[in-house]
Amino acid sequence: MNRKYLLQCGLSCSLCFALIGCGIMSSDKSAQQSLPVTKVPVTPPVLPPVNMNDDMLGFYLLMRQMPAQDLQKKLQELNTQADSPKRNLQKAIIFGLMRGTVDLNRALALLDAILKSDDVAAQALKPLASLLSANYSEWRRLDDALEKQAQQTKEVQRRADLLNQKLDELKNIEHLLPTRPRNSNESH
Repeated sequence: MNRKYLLQCGLSCSLCFALIGCGIMSSDKSAQQSLPVTKVPVTPPVLPPVNMNDDMLGFYLLMRQMPAQDLQKKLQELNTQADSPKRNLQKAIIFGLMRGTVDLNRALALLDAILKSDDVAAQALKPLASLLSANYSEWRRLDDALEKQAQQTKEVQRRADLLNQKLDELKNIEHLLPTRPRNSNESH
């Protein structure tokens, strides 16, 4: 019931405004002719500025598809250009994609510099830099845990090999011992 009433009221108001507008437009033609007419230049629609984070996400997706050799070339190319928050973020993306421990540390250092910067260009990049920093920190933590697990596995394997070696030595000693004759009393 309320929807129907609101719809009827809205239509009624719209109709009233339209009729009032027509009445104003048709009244006093002489007054309308005496008003000066100014032409407003028509300007083409202004395109919104490119969002820096969208640009960097596109860069990330492009770099993600590149082989390691091309990433290295792109990094060398970026190193020849002047430092800026955008260039540092691009370098951090490449270092992150290389996924070595040293590379992740370099990426995190670059991202940290962006996050601490008061530069206007860095302000727009801070949300993406924060996200990448969190991801790279997690990757580094997982890599460290994986390396620790691998070391523990090697240690367990080394211990197992050592125990097997001792067991083999004991078996060899057992084979070298003279066999005891069986007593007929022991078999009962």
